Amino acid sequence: MTLRTPFAAGVVWIGLATACGDGPAPLSAPSGYSLRGRLEDPAEITYRLDFENAPLDHGSIEELFARACAEWSAVAPVGFRPAAEGDGAGVTVSFERATHGRCRPFGIDTAVAHTGPIGAQTYIHIDHGRAWKRDGLREGQFIPLYQTFLHELGHVLGLGHSPDPAALMSTNPQTERVERSDRDGVRTLYGGGRPGPNDYRVRPDDPEGAVLYGLRVEGTTEGGFFDTDGDGTDELLLWRMDAPGFGQLVAFFFDRRGRPLRTTGPRFGFVDGTAEISFAVTDEKERFLILTYPNGHRIGYVFDGQGAPSSFTGELPAPNRTSHRRLEGDLDGDDRDESVLH
Repeated sequence: MTLRTPFAAGVVWIGLATACGDGPAPLSAPSGYSLRGRLEDPAEITYRLDFENAPLDHGSIEELFARACAEWSAVAPVGFRPAAEGDGAGVTVSFERATHGRCRPFGIDTAVAHTGPIGAQTYIHIDHGRAWKRDGLREGQFIPLYQTFLHELGHVLGLGHSPDPAALMSTNPQTERVERSDRDGVRTLYGGGRPGPNDYRVRPDDPEGAVLYGLRVEGTTEGGFFDTDGDGTDELLLWRMDAPGFGQLVAFFFDRRGRPLRTTGPRFGFVDGTAEISFAVTDEKERFLILTYPNGHRIGYVFDGQGAPSSFTGELPAPNRTSHRRLEGDLDGDDRDESVLH
């Protein structure tokens, strides 16, 4: 008999939890960004502003939202325009009272705004009951609408919350601009940058290959491919071996075209620089990450159907997937390995 217990992480930053209906809540990546999904056509996202209950005049709201759109368009190949009269909008922005539709009521939901699932038609809901001002940073009860628009548009584009306190996408942002970790995240999804020494290149021989920005810390970051969720495609796992990295483990999930899709982690305290890391798959299709220490002691974690690891107490299988230091794996399910270079 085996006993499984949830892993008790130290500090885990939760990504955006959809407040209307159900949706996955990915965790943040080690670079300071998390991915919750991607849009198929981010180059021309249409939007419509609903001015009912608006806290400022219509012209100010239009100007602030357009400026927030332009800020994101300046750092990545994403674009926004108002929806034509009579057409559906990719994003609907509205100012809602406490109880509104199927969403968690504002007041119970402590957020000042929330954004719907990633998709062709989503929404941004702003809490009408707050004290709003145009821009700047928060002052007492007065919340800047421009910063809120900018943050929520990051969620629309596929970013979750960030563990980086300097990031726009942190849970308590102290900036009104797209910061470095925010830029790394949106460029990982949609491109727009040049690979550097801290980045990972997927399919480096392919000009269209993805780049994972801002993930590598020289001499401390290791990684490998492993199918954590059993869907037939490999995920890229990265872990920090140094003390400042707090033993964090993060996984990148890819779509069938080899493009970054979402992340889980970092889960803190998972890895240790003194242990050898390997993987195992049992006959029952259970999937394990195993740490083997020089004295022979082993610690194991088992992955669930979503690729999330948890502590495992019981007899561990023998490692049978040990090629983690060779950054090659089948991330798109075509039975051919893709390589990753940094």
